[in-house]
Amino acid sequence: NLVFFGFVGMVLMAAFFAVMSFMRDTIKQKKDIKNKLQVHLLANIVKEPKTLLKKGKIHRKKALLVSQITTSFEFVEAFRRLRVRFEAQAQKKGYQIVSVSSTMENEGKSSVIMNLAMMLAKKEKKVLIIDLDLGKPALHKLLEVSVKHGIEEALRGEILPEETIFHHERTNLDCVFTKQAVANRLELLENPILEKWLKECRKDYDYILIDTPPSHMISDSRIISQYVDAVIVVVCQNVVPTTLINRTIDHYLMQDTPVMGCVLNRSTPNLMMKQRVRLDEGGATHVE
Repeated sequence: NLVFFGFVGMVLMAAFFAVMSFMRDTIKQKKDIKNKLQVHLLANIVKEPKTLLKKGKIHRKKALLVSQITTSFEFVEAFRRLRVRFEAQAQKKGYQIVSVSSTMENEGKSSVIMNLAMMLAKKEKKVLIIDLDLGKPALHKLLEVSVKHGIEEALRGEILPEETIFHHERTNLDCVFTKQAVANRLELLENPILEKWLKECRKDYDYILIDTPPSHMISDSRIISQYVDAVIVVVCQNVVPTTLINRTIDHYLMQDTPVMGCVLNRSTPNLMMKQRVRLDEGGATHVE
């Protein structure tokens, strides 16, 4: 009886949490972007497994990148569509410096910005990617590189900003990392050195992508938005309440910072709308 009723209790508890999750006012599928948010959808990124079975052992991927041979076609294709829509809007409206943020932590913004930069670099675009999440830097971990000089050193005036640029040969990206988390983030981000250097970088790069901290309850990303042409908001499926996401978007719009759109991240097949596969005249496969 103890085992039986224990099992029944676990099933009921799981069902309860499933119902509560479904009833939460979050972004559960693509159509919710149009119905509940003030921006349009740029891309729908399918959830990619972080574990890989290899030689009978389970291996955990350190990063989810389009350059990995184990990455699924759907994942790569989603970022190809994001790159196409990003470039179309950037060229039409003259956006060159774009920040990528999210409402809360762990929504996947660093993965989104890195993969978007890789897709742009594959199209022979000269891209500079900057990690300005001074409280929780992550871009160097995705590329698995050690940082010699961080952007925080340049903002303190210890070195020139140009000395922080690291060229990653495999991806053909120029990267500026944060070496370690800092305490006086606002003071560094408001340093005129940053704004002046970003203006100079416009002459050398097609696109400059900036990874910023989460917007909710952290003012860092709003300071950074003063230096950019537009912002992309990453929304993790069924995680953050819609009211908080709209509040994030409102903060950018009130600062006269255009929001290019949002990226729905980690979409699961049971919640996202079915995709339609078609072949173009050249025989290439496209997922819509």
